Amino acid sequence: MCWNWNRNNKKKKKKHEQNPQIVLLKITNNDYELTTIKTLLDQNGIPYITKDKGCGGYLRISAGTSIYGTDIFVHDINFDRAKELITSTLASEI
Repeated sequence: MCWNWNRNNKKKKKKHEQNPQIVLLKITNNDYELTTIKTLLDQNGIPYITKDKGCGGYLRISAGTSIYGTDIFVHDINFDRAKELITSTLASEI
């Protein structure tokens, strides 16, 4: 039975690959910091999701900015690397 060969020989995925978790990386309240973090994550190939708080998404579309803050989420396996990049970059800009 050929169809059993592929099913039985599949490598088992690691736990985090079976149940991916999206975790909160940072909450930012200004556009400069948001743009810096997004650029940093893009340059390092780390996927992310941003979510504006409240009606911030509507404000960002109509006014170009939001006063309500933005949450930045990453995959749990990328969290440590992303946090390290952000901490080192933003600390050097102060």
